[in-house]
Amino acid sequence: MTSPAGAIARPGGHGTRRRPASERRHAVQGPGCARPLNRPATGRPAKYCGGNCRQAAHREKARAAQAERDRAGQLAAAKAATARLWRPLEEAGFRDVAGHAALVVSCATDPDRPRRELDQAAADLHHAAANLASLARQYREAADLARDLAVS
Repeated sequence: MTSPAGAIARPGGHGTRRRPASERRHAVQGPGCARPLNRPATGRPAKYCGGNCRQAAHREKARAAQAERDRAGQLAAAKAATARLWRPLEEAGFRDVAGHAALVVSCATDPDRPRRELDQAAADLHHAAANLASLARQYREAADLARDLAVS
């Protein structure tokens, strides 16, 4: 007769005898606890050595779940920022800066235009380029954050 796990066949007997409680131990599942567990002879085996380990494991699971919720919220915010910044970035890059650059060239090449129009057009071009650079940095930061959070 094969003996079930945790039992020893009795010599000369028909049944089995349970191992002593000191031999019925398994690993603790509580975080940071190294104390062994006594497995009861009947019933469901304990997962934790006591209430402290059970509470510590519960808190660790809650912390992990909160960290995952925070990461998901940050990812959603980063994706929303990239979506929100795309259109202004595109307009600033293809329309605003290009329009101001064309005006600067026009003012510079037309001798009938006064010098102050060229100076104003150059200042407007500088402002449009600074706006484009700011939008590009914000977009890149949000896109990098979204990529990093999506990978982790």
